Amino acid sequence: MKIITRFAPSPTGYLHFGNMRTALYSWLISKHYKGKFILRIENTDIKRSSKKYINSIIKDMKWLKLNWDKGPYFQINRFKLYKKYLNYMIKKKIAYKCYCSKKRLLKIRNYQIKNGIKPKYDNYCLKNNVIKKNKPYVIRFCSPKKGYTIFKDKVYGCIKINNSELDDFVIVRNNGIPTYNFCVVIDDIEMKITHVVRGDDHINNTPKQINIIKSLKSKLPTYIHLPLILNIDGKKLSKRNNDNKISTYKKNGFFSETILNFLLRLGWSYGNKEIFNINEMINLFNIKKINKSPSIVNIKKILSLNKNYMKILPHYKIIKHLNYFLKKKKINTKKGPKLILVIKNFIKHFNNIKEMSNNCYYFYSNNFIYNYILLKKNVNYKLYKILILLYNIFKNLKDWNNKNINNLVKKISLTMNLNLKSLFTILRILITNNKKCFTVIKIIYLIKKKSFLLRIKNGIKFIFKNKLYFV
Repeated sequence: MKIITRFAPSPTGYLHFGNMRTALYSWLISKHYKGKFILRIENTDIKRSSKKYINSIIKDMKWLKLNWDKGPYFQINRFKLYKKYLNYMIKKKIAYKCYCSKKRLLKIRNYQIKNGIKPKYDNYCLKNNVIKKNKPYVIRFCSPKKGYTIFKDKVYGCIKINNSELDDFVIVRNNGIPTYNFCVVIDDIEMKITHVVRGDDHINNTPKQINIIKSLKSKLPTYIHLPLILNIDGKKLSKRNNDNKISTYKKNGFFSETILNFLLRLGWSYGNKEIFNINEMINLFNIKKINKSPSIVNIKKILSLNKNYMKILPHYKIIKHLNYFLKKKKINTKKGPKLILVIKNFIKHFNNIKEMSNNCYYFYSNNFIYNYILLKKNVNYKLYKILILLYNIFKNLKDWNNKNINNLVKKISLTMNLNLKSLFTILRILITNNKKCFTVIKIIYLIKKKSFLLRIKNGIKFIFKNKLYFV
């Protein structure tokens, strides 16, 4: 049997860790067994579905390299197929038209709740063979009334539902739009889906779908319901929370490898192994190792994983990503040190590429608007005079290297009886416009003599112009 899986998101929001993990596990199952993976967009909720969410889904899938073999298919384009099945089901009395008004349905529901009865439709239109021409109606599935619906889930084991609890649920709304529980079954049958991977919040839908499949005399797929993923507060993930959105991590300079590894380990493990490349994921993934317990999204874990990838990924890949973010800031990396030098010296300080790009711009630009308040707090007349002295001494430095730069700064500090920390602080501010940054000696070396002297000169002018040396 050829394994065929699918990922079928609804484009009513951005992909988050929950549905992206479903996509990954479904993709891995198909690849592990050398099967097929299908992308299907379930967009029958016309009011809430959006083109921007569809585009985002496709971009996120491509970013994570979860390439599909067929699709994307759109349910909105498959209504003719659904109608064909509906006509057959009505003809075979598997489904029927229901003309009951909202008022009547509400009255039944209130009565059932008042009398401690589980709310469900009373089958009035089925029992009385109701037909009303030119009247609005829904189409209901004729659920079995006796026996049990039993299925074996690969994660939760045997699940048994008493059919007396099942409702004759709506499969087509009164506006003619088919519902999720109907469309998903027809699509899975037509696409020959063998394994259905989804969140355990769909377990309640499974008996409904199984009974439709059985009524159409089709083969049942294997069900794999994944435990929920919760946020740090123990609540279900929201599509509208930016911290859960896959696209947020892409925009913030995280690596796709980081997100794939994080998703993989949300409820699945292979011994103590933490880091997996894509081939290891495909070869080692096993449904039996999926944990039943809910997983928690731990942002610190994502940061730690990404920091690890910052160290182990090839430099050419880091350069490519860093270049992308610097170009977005309109920074010309040709006007400064080679990116490889910046990466080798400073990458260990950052959690992601965006953070690095935000702290590396000063390697490539001498045009600062100095922070008046910052300088006011850290400069005085003595420092002002020392900066003039330092400028003249460095102007005559011929051999520009870390050792000579370090020795000169220390010598000036000692000669002028100035705390080295204070000198480093003012130098940081003048060459980076920031009080906190990396080893100042390395920065001075990398920006080279011409840029260093220009920044010190501009800083001295700014201090003089604003009379900060009188503070």
